[in-house]
Amino acid sequence: MTVPVSTEGARVIPIDSEQEWAQLCARMGAHPLQLWGWGKLKAAFGWRAIRVAVHSGDDLDAVAQILVRPVPWPFRALCYIPRGPALAPGASWDRVLSALSQWCRTHVHAVLLEVEPGVETWDAPSGFRRARGHILYPHTAVIDLTRDPDEIFHDFHSKTRQYIRKSEREGVTVELVTSADTPEFTAVLDIYHDTAQRAGFLIHADAYYRTALKVLGDAGRLYVAKLNGEVVSFLWLVVSEATSFELWGGMSSAGEHARANYTLKAKAILACHEAGVAAYDMNGLLGEGISRFKRSFVQHDTEWVGTFERPLSALYPLWVRVFPLARRIVKALGR
Repeated sequence: MTVPVSTEGARVIPIDSEQEWAQLCARMGAHPLQLWGWGKLKAAFGWRAIRVAVHSGDDLDAVAQILVRPVPWPFRALCYIPRGPALAPGASWDRVLSALSQWCRTHVHAVLLEVEPGVETWDAPSGFRRARGHILYPHTAVIDLTRDPDEIFHDFHSKTRQYIRKSEREGVTVELVTSADTPEFTAVLDIYHDTAQRAGFLIHADAYYRTALKVLGDAGRLYVAKLNGEVVSFLWLVVSEATSFELWGGMSSAGEHARANYTLKAKAILACHEAGVAAYDMNGLLGEGISRFKRSFVQHDTEWVGTFERPLSALYPLWVRVFPLARRIVKALGR
């Protein structure tokens, strides 16, 4: 038997209009993983995306894109809100997440709700507990883009600024790729396969990235660095008005030699600043080499609160017992 949840008068209203959802995300400063296009991408590969608004009386308290994943019998489904929900100033986490928990229990029959809010401090709402693992990396590097460009550039480490100038002198240029039917996109996939093989991590099938370029639309920004007309590095972002979030990246040996990734990242950061984006999140510090590179653009690390979950079913204790396998499945499918 599940424990009843008090919603304290909050109402959860599904949003079916892409235009209305875009307006709500902009109003609430939602993370790009809460955008319609990200949900559409996940929906093309086994998830279901449900967008809801949480109201208290006439006030809009929060918006949340809930990703629902069917899981093996008898658990039915799990619900996951990446870098969300997005709350209005002064709204109650307890009230919002109680309402969302009740909604997921009633309408999805989920075994649990997982949330990974993009905040640095948080008193876990009633019923939520810290998960044993994470899907998104909580330890990351974030740049405040509301500052002057010179101030942002000054925060880059001196060696980083030196590498940027060096790669520009050697002829590294940066451009945006908007179509999968180009030699540049083919080169991106080739570089990513090679990078993954060298670094020993798994990636999706090519169809996933082709779909991403299509469904993310203007929110997706695929930047490539070229040297002598050849793509030598790429950096793929998803961007909302509030945040630019790094998804994927890779580099060839020629790009590594030319330090192309330094100019590429700097150009992407400054382009997001010019577009009025408030923050640039490098999506995790992992591995010594990549972490050292990311940290060379910031003065300090950022630690989000991490992953929290709320049991929604009497089957949750059984879920916990099969947790190691379940966590690997969810983590692999969540990216």
